[in-house]
Parts: sequence; structure tokens; C-alpha cells
Amino acid sequence: MNVYWFKRDFRLTDLEGLSSFSNNDEDLLLVYIYEPWIWEDSHYSRRHLDFIKESLTDMNSQLEPYNTQILAVSCNALDFFERLNDIEQITAVHSSVETGLDITYKRDKKVKNFFTDHKIVWKEFQTNGVFRGIKNRDTWSKDWFNYMNQEVCYVDLKKFAFAKADRFFKKFTPLDLRTKHGKFQLGGSTQGQKWMDSFFEIRLKDYSKLISKPLLSRYGCSRLSPYISWGNISIR
Repeated sequence: MNVYWFKRDFRLTDLEGLSSFSNNDEDLLLVYIYEPWIWEDSHYSRRHLDFIKESLTDMNSQLEPYNTQILAVSCNALDFFERLNDIEQITAVHSSVETGLDITYKRDKKVKNFFTDHKIVWKEFQTNGVFRGIKNRDTWSKDWFNYMNQEVCYVDLKKFAFAKADRFFKKFTPLDLRTKHGKFQLGGSTQGQKWMDSFFEIRLKDYSKLISKPLLSRYGCSRLSPYISWGNISIR
């Protein structure tokens, strides 16, 4: 079985890590792991989590025609992959490079050691203009432009043999995707697309003259920051 691990890339378009899985006989399981110990960090809040839950719900609605959904669980990532590999052998895991906090970077290193020890291939793919682990900025501008000028990656969902997430829900603690809607922007690529369209069609013309005015900036700003931060829409 192959696994796609969603982290800060909650969309189904322009996602090289997902598209790069070949159409073969192995099932593909889509996974999101909510890790309580990471979410205890003061950088995260309930509003962030609700945004992610709404994003997952939106993606699940897009996946309905393919008779699958994302296996969203509450678990330590290392424990999750150990248990999943015991249930059904994992061949490869793909994900996007996560440019987040030191706590998630250290988590990734532990998970990588597990994958290496169990001969599981883990490939991480670029998903924004941030290049993790570089020693200097000598080629940063060139690399940034090269990435931004690449064609948007098309993801053909019809080519995959998706694993049924409900096969595994009883083995883990499912993440409750329900949220209490406040007066906030909703998460998800569907909402992100709407805000992007309305920015380019309406608010953009007033952006430069309104963005620095406390009372009027809301009428000129893009409102795209959360959708870019959590990967609902591609930076490209």
C-alpha cells in the first residue's frame, strides 16, 4: 500500500507528491494525522484546527465521486505509521515538504528514521517558495523563480486505486471533523478559490490605496493568507 500524508497542503490540485504516484496495483491511502502533543504548542490554536477540519471536509466532498475519503486520525505520527505498517505493509509515503515549526521538523526526522529502518520510501515534494535546509541564499532567487514558473501540476484522481479509509477507522481514533462556525473565513480549497476570484475581480483595484488604512483595508486585502498558509490553494 502507498500513503499520501497531508500536512500543510490541503488541496487536490497542483500537488506533485500526489500526482507522482504511478497507476499500479497498490492501493493509495490518503491520510491526515492530528497529533495532540504538537497542537499543545502555543503557536497553534483552535481556530487553526477548525480551519484544517473544514479543509478536510471540503476535500472529502471532492473525493466522493471516487468512493474514498481521507483517513483523519488523532495519533502520534510515529505510532500511526508503526501501527499502519503492521496492518498492511507500506511501500511508499509521499508528502509535501513542511515549512513549519521546529517541533514538526524534529517529528519528521523521527518518522524518517522509522521509514529508513523499515525500507519504506519517503519522498517529500516542494510546495511553495521556501527551501528548507539551504546553507546560504546564493541561488535562492533563481530557485524561487524556477519553481514559480513551472507548470501547475495536474492531478488525475481517476487513475488511483484508493484504499477504503473506513477499513482503518476502527484501528485508530478518528478525528472529529465537526466545527462550531464562528464569524471567520471557512477553510477549504473551494472557499479559497472563491476568495481568490473575488480578489482579482473586485478588491485588487483598491489594494494599493486601502491596504495600509486600518478601517478600509478589509475592502482591499486579498484574504488569501490562511488558504496559502495551509495549502488550500497553490502559491503558483
